[in-house]
Amino acid sequence: MPHSPAESATRHAGPLRSRRALLATVALLALVAVALIAATAMDLGFLRPRLERTASEALGQNVRIEGAVGLDLLAGPALTLDAVRVGDGETPLFRAERLRLRPSVVELLQGTVSLAAVHASGAAIHLVRGEEGSWPAAGGGDAAGETPSLPAISLKDTSFRYRDEATGPEIQADGCQLTLPQIRLAAAPDRATLQRLWLDGALECARVQRGALVISGLHANLQADGGQLAATPLRAAIFDGELDGELRADVTGGTPAFELAYRLRGFALEAFLNNLASEAEASGRMDLEVTLEARGHDRAGLTRSLNGRIRLGGESLRVEGVDLDQRLAEYRSTQRFNLVDVGAFLFAGPAGLAVTKGYDYTRLLRGGDGSTQIRQLASVWRITDGIAAVEDVALATGSNRLAALGALDIPEQRFQDFRVLLVDERGCAVMEQAITGTFADPGIAETSMVASLLGPLTSLVERGVEALTPDDCEPVYTGSVSPP
Repeated sequence: MPHSPAESATRHAGPLRSRRALLATVALLALVAVALIAATAMDLGFLRPRLERTASEALGQNVRIEGAVGLDLLAGPALTLDAVRVGDGETPLFRAERLRLRPSVVELLQGTVSLAAVHASGAAIHLVRGEEGSWPAAGGGDAAGETPSLPAISLKDTSFRYRDEATGPEIQADGCQLTLPQIRLAAAPDRATLQRLWLDGALECARVQRGALVISGLHANLQADGGQLAATPLRAAIFDGELDGELRADVTGGTPAFELAYRLRGFALEAFLNNLASEAEASGRMDLEVTLEARGHDRAGLTRSLNGRIRLGGESLRVEGVDLDQRLAEYRSTQRFNLVDVGAFLFAGPAGLAVTKGYDYTRLLRGGDGSTQIRQLASVWRITDGIAAVEDVALATGSNRLAALGALDIPEQRFQDFRVLLVDERGCAVMEQAITGTFADPGIAETSMVASLLGPLTSLVERGVEALTPDDCEPVYTGSVSPP
């Protein structure tokens, strides 16, 4: 049946209205996009003086915005600041290529302004602790007042620099990403900031360096809860080995307490020796296990309260450039030998104790031709109140076994009754050499034979060290390293 004119008009009106609505929607979206782009390109430089003044007062530091001030609506409403500097001088405390400040939309609707998130890209943080333990001055606001929540913080492509003028080399970290999505401060007027802090986040750094020590692929989950701070798990690569551990701090009491525990598995001996002497050649891998705890506000307090254990071990190691067995074999003809040259690897084990800074490893590892096969090495130390005592420290080459006895005074940076010994298959001493003085300037005594062996000697190569000790000797080494 044919449709009436009215029915035909009604049938065509629906699609027409739909097309018009679609065109109107597209036009509206286009206008919104243009408005957003225009707002993003808008220069809000007139806000710069007020922003600088407010931030300077809040941080207690001189804040400068040297680039553009803009508005970003594409990724949510946010204020963008380019080329921001916090602090004075050529190396400010903080700088960023761009800061993105996102306000809390809920609080904006309620008529108040507060930050929900702060994002920084291309940032650099530089901290210097003075010789007396002082930090850059900061302030602004009542640190003990109630601040229920703080803005989420995100730092991208960030570098950190930290230097303690009293303790040594600068720590550098590059390619870092810091994410702190949740931060709060509890209301407790009588407690310090760290005791009030709660946060949960993560830190990643492509490279961390202190002196010759290089750490790569650092990753740590960060937590803080009312004065209990933790970086766990803590993972990284050091000396081409895999580190897995944790770092904890307790600042709830008057004196901060720290705990560090980690394992470094399968690290390369050559990379480790290159940390002591450049261009060293070696092969083989080792394992290191460390558990330490300490309390204190400064280096002196921490070292005097240091307790824990360090265990280093390895097998089938080879060091190029020195033949230690040959040097021992030539002792009779030259009467000149330095047992410390051989034992240097023994107390190089606890690298974190920095006890080897006064020893010339370059001289040892470039001492000539040949190589040394280290069949087994153990370096185990027990630390009590800052004194690292030998628990099991020895190495065995193809023909000889050496051990160390004594202790290291870490707070005073001195050797305590420290001796390196050549021992026979029973663990009895054949030769020994004492080390005294400080780590930086050690006093190395002449190599001496044991008292009962001062008579005529024949070549150690011909007879072997076991022929030089009496049958009724008392073993000085009874550890885990077996004789060759």
